[in-house]
Amino acid sequence: MIKRFKSNFSQNELNKFLMDNPIIKLTNKNRIFIFYSNVLSESKYQYKEHHPIFEDFKDFFYSLVKYFNNSDYLLIIKCHPAEFNLRNKFDENLKSIYEKCKSKNAILIYNKEPSSYSLSSITDNIIVYDSDIGAEMIYKNKTVIAGGNPRYKKFGIGEFPKDKNDFFLNIKKLSEGNNHTNIKDQKKRQMLASLFFFHYIKNQFDEIPFKYGDSSNQISNCNFEELFPTIVDSNYPPIIKLCL
Repeated sequence: MIKRFKSNFSQNELNKFLMDNPIIKLTNKNRIFIFYSNVLSESKYQYKEHHPIFEDFKDFFYSLVKYFNNSDYLLIIKCHPAEFNLRNKFDENLKSIYEKCKSKNAILIYNKEPSSYSLSSITDNIIVYDSDIGAEMIYKNKTVIAGGNPRYKKFGIGEFPKDKNDFFLNIKKLSEGNNHTNIKDQKKRQMLASLFFFHYIKNQFDEIPFKYGDSSNQISNCNFEELFPTIVDSNYPPIIKLCL
């Protein structure tokens, strides 16, 4: 994962972005937040289970921008790179939704550059709806607030507010600099992020129809729940001891 950050990080991309948006350097780092968006056309958004706090993604997005409009914080909105392949196939995209918001404290990045990894050095405050990049950002010791229902929620590696008020209270706390975790907690979260991606890869193997020879695979055939029975429990000391 660290290699992925290094290979996708570009100082030139970042420098150009900062030069084009001088307000960033004039804003306290604690008051800067990056929102990494999903691909809005994902079919999962048709199901209520993916919207535990907000009515849907648009309700979340409009509420988020409105909150920043009424604050002195800065919101950087990063479009998912995969959206560029789909933007002409649907009536709405992130840009069209953003343009309806009349935002005054937000910067929309509707380009592939700078990359999400280059942007990550600007602040430690990350917002996602349910994008997997939230788990990736744990490797960089970021604090991640999720407005939706990401797949890594049961791994306990982010902030998962119980309602809208709690969601925005989390943002307020981070803006005041209350986002410091000790080294031990950082290491725990990084280990849990590793387990999440192991679980994700294992599920990918499960979906591959092996047809040639004896293709049974240790990752595909292992029972993740038996190996890590406490993963669904937010009190995860047993699994941390196992991993460390």
